[in-house]
Amino acid sequence: MNCAPRSPRSAFTLIEILVVISIILLLMGLLIPVIGGALRSARLKAAQANMDLMMTALLNYKMEYNEFPPSNIPTADGSEALFYHLCQTFQKGERTVGPFMEHGKVNSADKDGNGHAELYSPLYGKYAYCALQNAAGQPWGFLLVDPGEDQRLGGSLDPQTEFTPDGSGDNKDNLYRKGRP
Repeated sequence: MNCAPRSPRSAFTLIEILVVISIILLLMGLLIPVIGGALRSARLKAAQANMDLMMTALLNYKMEYNEFPPSNIPTADGSEALFYHLCQTFQKGERTVGPFMEHGKVNSADKDGNGHAELYSPLYGKYAYCALQNAAGQPWGFLLVDPGEDQRLGGSLDPQTEFTPDGSGDNKDNLYRKGRP
């Protein structure tokens, strides 16, 4: 019979391993919502910063051309008009003007395949833009809208009435910027 003393154990028991795994899972369960909230907050701050950047670009465009860019050139899509007027260079007499906003600072893509890029928010929705007019048809400002996290505008833009909600409530998380001369 071998009566040698047992060596100290060199492995964890199943119970010890399960306790450690459950503690790790509990901590992960507590941290994931916090991290998700921080990421959402960061996207919202980036969207607000992008809108401020576009506001500055629109005001610079107005200083150069004495009016805000039209919202129907090259197409009737205001987001395509923003990209066209703010992210490209143009000849003005003997000199080149633009771009008023660096293309790499904003998300853009031609998702509808018509050959004109649209501008997209860090919240993944497509920006809406409208050049505003008074009752006499004279330009007086602009309205820029980020549709928010739900990516739905929840209304329509009109040169005279500005933003008109459609009653769906989808406009609750929209971000707005309005500029006037």
